[in-house]
Amino acid sequence: MSRTIMLVPTSAGVGLTSVSMGVLRAMERKGVNVAFYKLSLNLATVAINQI
Repeated sequence: MSRTIMLVPTSAGVGLTSVSMGVLRAMERKGVNVAFYKLSLNLATVAINQI
């Protein structure tokens, strides 16, 4: 049975990527198969595409 863990930042620049990589590495060391996906939202691109 697979499980999902979702880490959500409280604001920009709080180090979520660093914490996430540490959690993933710790899980790998315990023998857990892990995968990750980082959604990067570029607000400038979103604004331009909406024009």
